[in-house]
Amino acid sequence: MRSSVSIRSEWRRSSLLRQLLWLACWKEFLSRHWDVLVAADFFTVEVWTRSGLTRILVLFLLDLSTRRVEIAGIATKADGIWMDQVARNLCDDGAGFLTGKRYLIHDRDPLFTTTFLATLAAGGVKSVKLPPRSPALSEFQKLRPKCDQSRLQAGDSRASPGL
Repeated sequence: MRSSVSIRSEWRRSSLLRQLLWLACWKEFLSRHWDVLVAADFFTVEVWTRSGLTRILVLFLLDLSTRRVEIAGIATKADGIWMDQVARNLCDDGAGFLTGKRYLIHDRDPLFTTTFLATLAAGGVKSVKLPPRSPALSEFQKLRPKCDQSRLQAGDSRASPGL
């Protein structure tokens, strides 16, 4: 019979091996599909308007091969209907940002609804959800504080190009 210490150490070792295998598979996936990958995420901006401080939600996409960024949508109240319209715009044959792309990498945000993902699938784009608590994404959090802490006024000249 094995002792609890050896079982625990075996479990830890197998857990580490699973994590390393997953990381190797993920890196291989990224290297093989680099030209057809797009990543999506949300950020918020607080803006002073006539009605007071308003939080605006921005959905942006990043073409990983060219590092081109696309603002897919801006809304004060995002819901499934808005997300479905954004998906149709992204998959548009003429000017859609996802034209020629096969995979959209995104987190597990509830705004990525089943209708949003179904619309993407109809356009030939497969959804790739990131695993929960992805540690490799923590580096991107360092880029956000400067943006998240700034507030723009609606009449401010800095706000006009983005809004």
